[in-house]
Amino acid sequence: MRTVWGSLAIGAATMLVLGAAAGHATAEGVFIDQFETNAECVAAGEQYRSSDTWPDCVYGQQGSGWQLWVRSAGG
Repeated sequence: MRTVWGSLAIGAATMLVLGAAAGHATAEGVFIDQFETNAECVAAGEQYRSSDTWPDCVYGQQGSGWQLWVRSAGG
């Protein structure tokens, strides 16, 4: 069941990013999740890498951890 929910989350994030690229893209991209370490963030982000999107790990404000954003190449 976890795999199903993960696949649904990936599909939803991809649709949001691609929809933003086709319509009103923002420089922010789409926030996916937050992680304690950069390595965890980078590893989780690889599933979002495509010819149209790329994962971007950014350290959050006030020590909130590493935030995974998916950016669009069309934005």
